[in-house]
Order: sequence, then C-alpha cells, then structure tokens
Amino acid sequence: MSTAPNLVKGAAIAIAMRWTDRLIGFASTLILARLLLPQDFGIVAMASLAVMLLDVLFDFGVHMALIQNSNADAEDYNTAWTIRIGQAALTMSLVLIAAPFAADYYNDPRVAPVLCVMAIGMMVAGFENIGTVDFQKHMEFGRDFRFAFSKRITGFIVTIILAFVLRNYWAMVIGAFAGRAAGVGFSYWMHPFRPRFSLSRFRAIFGVSQWILVKSLATWLSDNLHKLTIGRISSASTMGAYALADDISAMPTNELLAPVNRVMLPAFSRAKDNPEELSRLFTMTQAVQAMIGLPAGVGLALVAPQAVPLLLGDKWLAAIPFVQILAVANAMVALHASGNYLLMSMGRFSWSAILQWVQVLAFFLCLIPVWTNPQATDVAMIRVVTVLFASLVTLWLVVRAASAIRLTAILSALWRPVAATAVMAAATHTMFAHLDWPGLSLLGAQVGFAVPTYVGTLMLLWLLAGRPEGAESWILSKLAEHRHRLPGLR
Repeated sequence: MSTAPNLVKGAAIAIAMRWTDRLIGFASTLILARLLLPQDFGIVAMASLAVMLLDVLFDFGVHMALIQNSNADAEDYNTAWTIRIGQAALTMSLVLIAAPFAADYYNDPRVAPVLCVMAIGMMVAGFENIGTVDFQKHMEFGRDFRFAFSKRITGFIVTIILAFVLRNYWAMVIGAFAGRAAGVGFSYWMHPFRPRFSLSRFRAIFGVSQWILVKSLATWLSDNLHKLTIGRISSASTMGAYALADDISAMPTNELLAPVNRVMLPAFSRAKDNPEELSRLFTMTQAVQAMIGLPAGVGLALVAPQAVPLLLGDKWLAAIPFVQILAVANAMVALHASGNYLLMSMGRFSWSAILQWVQVLAFFLCLIPVWTNPQATDVAMIRVVTVLFASLVTLWLVVRAASAIRLTAILSALWRPVAATAVMAAATHTMFAHLDWPGLSLLGAQVGFAVPTYVGTLMLLWLLAGRPEGAESWILSKLAEHRHRLPGLR
C-alpha cells in the first residue's frame, strides 16, 4: 500500500494546524517587538543559546529512538522517560554552574539569572509524559497539534500580559517557563500512558541514540554557531536584531516545510523496504519543498526593507540586512530538508551525524579569513555558504544510501523551482528597485508582482519540459479534484 496518501493527508493537516499555531507566535513577536527593545531579545537569545548547547550535549534522542522502533513497548517508553529526566537534571545542574561563565563570555551580567530560570524550566519539562511521542509516531497530527498548541497558547498569554506589566526581557523568560510547566500537565491529560522509572532498555535505546546524540550536537552547532559568534563580537542590541532576524527569515520556509518534515521520518520508515516507493516519495517531497521554500525565502529577502519597519517598527531597522541574507540561507534549506530524514529512516545515523560535523567544520574554515575583524553581516554570509554546502553533500549522501534514488531524478525535481525563483527575484528587483513609493504600497506591489511571476514561470517551464509527472502535475490534479467537489465550480 502506498505511503503517499497518508503522507499527503498528514502533511496537509500538520501544515494547517501549524500555521494556526504560528499565527500566535507571529502575533507574539510583533507585540513584543513593539513593547520591548532589541537588547531584551538579545539577552534572551544569549541565554537560550547557552541552555540549548548543554541540553543538546546530554540529549540521547529518546523520541527518535521510540519513533524508529516500530516494536517499542511500555518498558521502552519507561526507559526513555527515565533517561530524559536524568538528562534534564544533569543539564540543569551544569547550566546553574555555567551561568556566571556564560555571562562573562557575553560580557553581560544579566544573562546569568535568566539562565538559572531557564534551567529550572528545563527540569520541569523533563517530566512530560513520554506517551505523547505516539502522536507523531502514529501520525496522529491532530492530537499532536492540540498538545503543542496548548503549551504555546499558555506561554503566549503569560508572556504578553507580563510584557505589558514589566516591559523587559523577564516577560519572555517567565512566559517560556509557564509554557513548559503547562506542557507537563497537558501531556498527562491528553495521553493515558503513565510512565514509571526504569532503565531496563537502556542498552537498546542508547544503541540507537548514541549517533542521534552526536548528530544532534552537530546539528545544533551548525544551526547556531553564527549566533554564538554574533553574541561574542557584538552588543546585546545587535544580538537581538540578529536573533529576531534569524527567526523572521526562517518563518516562510520553516512554517511551510516543518510540518512536512515532521511527517517524513515515520513516512520514510514505512517505505524504506520498498525502494521504488521510497524513491518516488523522496523526489516528490524534494520537489514540493523546493517549490514552496525557495520562493518564500527569496521573496522575503526581496521585501525585507519594506516589511521589517512596517511589522516591527523603526527601532528594528538594523535587522533588515540580516533578514535579507538569512532568508536566502533558510530558502536553501528546502534543497536538502528531507535528506536527513531519509538517512535516519534507513538507519544511517552515522552518515547524518558526519554530515553535520562537516558543516560545522566548513563554518569555522569560512570564518578564519574574517576573524581578525568580523562583522555581523560577514557571519550571516558564512551561514549562506555553509547551508549551500550542506545541501550539496546531503543530496550526494542520499544517492549513496538509497540505490533506487537517482541524482538525475533529484535534479529533475529541483531545477524548475530553482529557475523560477531566480526569474522571480531578477524580475521583481528590476521592476521595483528605483521606485520611491510608501512602504505599504511598495510591499503590496512587490508581492502582487512576484507571486504570479513565480507561478507563471514555473508552469511555463513545466509545459516546456513536456508536462512530466511530478510535483506540478500532482498539485494540479489536487486542485482539479477540489474544484469538482465545489458545487458552484462544476
């Protein structure tokens, strides 16, 4: 039986529900950007990086181990829950010890108390019901969304109320703590499993998770080294502008691709013993992700000078060049986003881990020429280079790991979205580069021109290629089905 229908249905539900969730997150960002200062965001970003680094160092990937093991029983879940609590306790202890040193690294004493509160919040979150892993494992995306949404809305409400009252970074810190605490309660309310302390399956889970740990650390470093560098060489205000720019630039691609990626691991795991189905599923996913992620990221880079002051206010103008550069980097993620999930579904955890470490090495090598006097924009450009490098290496590893997947099939799926995005960017820049319109009018005109330009170019290239089977034909067929189901459009 084909995995594609379940994948498509699950991805559609996940996308719709995640967008509902992210609208709350986006609203929170806009409100906080108006109420707080860039330095408030910078302090929280600095502390978050330190906490996440230590968290990753002791992350045994128990969720991934449970999802990958189709025969996991209660003892596996109990062991995973126990390991996670131990991880949280160890991480909390080390964060509390490291807090003053982190403050020295960033040259900002305000980081230390924030770290302490975040560490306690991580300990609390460690007690979440491990049974909620089933929501993702069994592709129950409705329940998965409701669980995540419950945590998010609690944190949102607390954060916004405190932002109006306190008008400083503590609103975000305490709001995040409230969301974590609420998650523990909701997890036991929404899933009947009741974990107990056990380490009976430690060896089996650690056998899978040791490579996940190595990969998770490398993934975190490759995703955050640029921010760690900015925190060291810049002020809290610059760090805040850069961190918020990174979040904003990731929104178009992450919020469209993340729901699909969340479906990837269980979907690829089910299809891994059927090479033909796996190849079809992977190439289709790559094409859809490129069709969505590339124009979304590049489009944001094009409109950043108008969008940033309109959405965030004039005090965030320093974030514009960061958004422009990092949006391109995040767009490139669409070229390899599903490759890591394919490697993990096939048990190639070591390959995935090595890939991430090579990306970390590439970042350091690119940083060497500018290290004597690094600028924030230099670091952002290095991020673009390393993401492009990761895309190329990931696709090469995918071809090596899955013999049924051909490089020609991947390139055939990717070239049209890449070309259409390039045409959209060049045409939009040429059309609007010298117009001196008010910000909102110019933004609306750019979007109104870029979207049909991209869609028209993509469809023209598809027609010129002979209407091959792929993402375009699949999307058109779904649109046709939807049109025929509407009585007024028959």
